[in-house]
Amino acid sequence: MKKGDKIRLSTMRLLLSEIKNLEKEKRISDLSDDDVLSVVRREIKRRDQALEEFRKTDRKDLVDKEERERQILEEYLPVQLSQEELEAMVRRVIQETGASSSREMGKVMGRMMQEVKGKADGKRVRQIVESLLS
Repeated sequence: MKKGDKIRLSTMRLLLSEIKNLEKEKRISDLSDDDVLSVVRREIKRRDQALEEFRKTDRKDLVDKEERERQILEEYLPVQLSQEELEAMVRRVIQETGASSSREMGKVMGRMMQEVKGKADGKRVRQIVESLLS
């Protein structure tokens, strides 16, 4: 607030509001870290969807605002895995599960999403799994 960063302030207020809403919904006063991270991820996904729409309509001003909000929200996520780290994990899980075709993608995805929870986007994981199983 002291810095006068209005976008950061409004983003943080919105995030806190969403966290409070989840607390009310679950009827508890203290959410787990996983619950808070899921709220942050959900808000980032909302920004991604808005970015797509604003880019389609050529609204540069709104694109800039949404990108800035997304960057602010990403600061509260754990460090994301690199592409190489993610590929190595997928290869290991494929070997452990014995998956050999795209029909067995569900087994690999289930294990991967448990292991990378919060550290990688599901879309990235799915793309890597698909490419390695095909």
